[in-house]
Amino acid sequence: MDDTQKQIAELGEKLARLESLRPDLGDAVTGKTKADLETQLRALIQTGGGAAVSGNVSTQGSDFVGRDKILAALADRSAVIGGSAA
Repeated sequence: MDDTQKQIAELGEKLARLESLRPDLGDAVTGKTKADLETQLRALIQTGGGAAVSGNVSTQGSDFVGRDKILAALADRSAVIGGSAA
């Protein structure tokens, strides 16, 4: 796990702990701190519009597409075109 992944994981843990402290800290403090942590998290995750997945993905044998998958059916053949559809 690289440094960025560690920072993302740590911020996720902090957010989870923060929510458990909401009854003690109150909504105002929790909301402000949560916003600050989420801003830090967004700064670390820059996908250029693609999906950001933090955790395991089980597709049950199907495809996992993080961004644009175009499937064109041409008679009895098909072609998968990868990359950005933008």
